Amino acid sequence: MITMLECQSPIHNHWFIQRLIAVLLLTLMLPVLGILMIAVKISSPGPFIFKQARPGYRQQPFMAFKIRTMRTGAEQTTKLGVQSTNQMITKVGRILRLTKLDEIPQLWNIFRGEMCFVGPRPIPIALDEVLRDSIPGFELRYSVPPGVTSLAQVCVHENGLEENLISDWRERFEAEQHYIKMRCAWYDLAVIGLTGCYLLRKVLR
Repeated sequence: MITMLECQSPIHNHWFIQRLIAVLLLTLMLPVLGILMIAVKISSPGPFIFKQARPGYRQQPFMAFKIRTMRTGAEQTTKLGVQSTNQMITKVGRILRLTKLDEIPQLWNIFRGEMCFVGPRPIPIALDEVLRDSIPGFELRYSVPPGVTSLAQVCVHENGLEENLISDWRERFEAEQHYIKMRCAWYDLAVIGLTGCYLLRKVLR
């Protein structure tokens, strides 16, 4: 299991602090998760939690958890990403994706030592294979643990697919490279702050 002791920044070195914060947040959000579970179950049949193996730190696969936002089996046709207009996304799922509430279960991944609060977003294995073949040095993103949020996540507003897939991810990877090179406690806090502003802008527009 990956431990945050292997991360470089001061916050990451205190891996137990991240795990403690994660489990406290998860405990506080249990009532919210209960409400969301009912909403998800009513909106479409299928499990409440969506789990998928994704490459993590040093490309070691781990099981990433999210609240299910699409119809069961949709991942078979959305391996390379999905845009917000995709018909496979449920009505409740659109709200969860907009507010990023679907990522609450990844606090459990942090508690397990598989993710940090800030770091490159974990992506499906099929997408990783395409991008490693198309973007030189893409494996650099696995030199740090994946995160719940990242600089790349607040730089791009919509997923690029098909002919725009590689150019979209080149832009994201540039942001990830900057984070990996410059990361520190203050950078983490800045990214978390930017994420809050990003979500607020998306909700209000």
